[in-house]
Amino acid sequence: MRANPTNDRKLQRLNATQPQRPWSSLSEERHCLVCENDFCGGDVVIRRSGVRLACPHCGSGPKFWVRSGNPLTDAHVWADWEIAIALAQEPEDEDEMQTAG
Repeated sequence: MRANPTNDRKLQRLNATQPQRPWSSLSEERHCLVCENDFCGGDVVIRRSGVRLACPHCGSGPKFWVRSGNPLTDAHVWADWEIAIALAQEPEDEDEMQTAG
């Protein structure tokens, strides 16, 4: 069975946007730190001709997403939280401030 090229492109886009937190499939889940909801890669909203990715619940960007799970018992989840904390200290993208805030 042949994979859907649209799904392949979406997975490539997710990985291009989050190289430090790669997605293995569109069914992999992330947790949004802004709205505290879980979602899978297939639910991610792609805006502006494929340039901006958004949480399907609140519209926040990828810097606010971590792998679902307990950071105290899962090293990958802990690493995601460290990345999110570091990114949160960077200046805000004006677009993300308007959407998330």
